[in-house]
Amino acid sequence: MVLTDAGLAFGDADTPSNWVNPTKYAWDDFDWIRYASQSANNENEAINLLTTEVINQLHATGVSENLFLVGPQQAVIIEADAVRHTVHIINEILVMSNYAKDLWRTQLLKSLPIASSFETEKETWLQRGSVTHLESICGVKIINITQSSITARVVPSFIFKHLDSTRM
Repeated sequence: MVLTDAGLAFGDADTPSNWVNPTKYAWDDFDWIRYASQSANNENEAINLLTTEVINQLHATGVSENLFLVGPQQAVIIEADAVRHTVHIINEILVMSNYAKDLWRTQLLKSLPIASSFETEKETWLQRGSVTHLESICGVKIINITQSSITARVVPSFIFKHLDSTRM
């Protein structure tokens, strides 16, 4: 995390993506944040520097990012990769995983085995040995159920061993 004299706080979380910047101009995520933190005087300038400007100049990082910006006037989460970005203004507490929710649909090879959408939900009755799918190739198999826990496993598991080896 970086805190600036302008009262801006920056943070990041790498996200799994195949949309990486392969050019020699790609910055490390710390360079990306340092550039915005040294140059921005307010949240809007920082947002522009972390999105449009770095993507147009081919400086987007070699990995996709969830970028967090908190300032005196507003807080935002930016999902960005080498070619696209989205900005969400935060009005309350928000909990987010490393998976980029908006960019989920651009990651078909990695997301299709898991779920058709980041927001996919399914309500169903399951018992030990049951398998359910979230509109996806793979399923979730219920291995064990106790009063305090459920043990589940992805099936078929070989798909995720392959994806893990490609740095999902």
